[in-house]
Amino acid sequence: MPEASPDDGPATKTAGMVPAASVGGPAPSLNDPMMGLGGPGKKGPGVVEVCGDQVSEVLKQNMGTMSRKLSTCSSAATERSADFSSSVEATMVITKSGRVSDLSLRVGGSRDSEFEQCVSQVAKAYRFPRFCEDLEVMKTFRFGKGN
Repeated sequence: MPEASPDDGPATKTAGMVPAASVGGPAPSLNDPMMGLGGPGKKGPGVVEVCGDQVSEVLKQNMGTMSRKLSTCSSAATERSADFSSSVEATMVITKSGRVSDLSLRVGGSRDSEFEQCVSQVAKAYRFPRFCEDLEVMKTFRFGKGN
């Protein structure tokens, strides 16, 4: 089963960061359930926003999870074509609430429209934890043979 390459590298964050010291209370634990898919969209006491120094690590963890979810798209493409291989450069804005907006995909090595549609749907549906500010992120995912 093809999967995203484990050495895809870190996600690149291009927006500025709010210093962690500007948020009251202790820093959120990366093992906190609010750091995963359950966090975004929830409001009220106990909702943690990721700020400052935690942003890079939380993005890295979430991009790994997104990569595993995207591998279902490449698995389906491999069933259609055994020699399937592709890279996807995703540029997206992650809003403060953890939703993906302004998604731009540049797909290389594949002319499989079902794969491209699947990648777009999975990326748009993915929910990140809440952040202190909107983030613009670029990440390259690699799938298939040789990756």
